[in-house]
Amino acid sequence: MTKNEIENPVYDTRNIRITRICVVILLIICAVMLVRGPWLTDAFVRGLHGRDFLLSDKPYAFGVTITIGYICGTLALVMLIMMFRFLGRLAQGNVFTRQNVQTLYRISLCCIYAAGACLIMGLLSYWMFGALAAGILFMALIVRVVRDAFERAVSMKDELDYTI
Repeated sequence: MTKNEIENPVYDTRNIRITRICVVILLIICAVMLVRGPWLTDAFVRGLHGRDFLLSDKPYAFGVTITIGYICGTLALVMLIMMFRFLGRLAQGNVFTRQNVQTLYRISLCCIYAAGACLIMGLLSYWMFGALAAGILFMALIVRVVRDAFERAVSMKDELDYTI
């Protein structure tokens, strides 16, 4: 901690502000991608043409791909909105609360569901989606560990509040 952070009872929220800006940018990108979903999916499916993938040259390739894309996009939007609200509570100084624990749990669920969708896509089309699924699952595990730490801190805080 810097001297200024020690002297100031309200911790520096610069990192939270930067993260919230990044979340807003990602929300915009995600929304644009969802709106442009049919165009992006068509380009992806055309890229599969003639290749040795399970979805290659199948009449249902577009439908399967866009469905999985919209599932992942919706999960990403929900997760980013929850992250934005979570960061807002942190900026207000509401750190170790039951609501934050619940939000972290829900964010990890979004990651797990998105990883499942990516794994299915990896099995059906391009193996890199499988690698993406592994990365997303790892992120879900990290969020779960942070959630567990928050839950422990909330329990300790509640115990301390009852002691006084």
